[in-house]
Amino acid sequence: MFVERFYFGDDVSCLTLKLEFLCYCSAFDNFQMQTMLNKQIENLSTLLRKLQTKLCDLRN
Repeated sequence: MFVERFYFGDDVSCLTLKLEFLCYCSAFDNFQMQTMLNKQIENLSTLLRKLQTKLCDLRN
């Protein structure tokens, strides 16, 4: 598992993005892999929206 933390200035909270890179094996069928990937895409989209909002706040 790869974990990256993003800190914004003096904000107490941080955004944690967890990206799990799994090798294909028989334990994970295509449906499970697709479900996992969809969840990671959703997490990335949320993170990007938060980053965009933070950048707009910094510009103003």
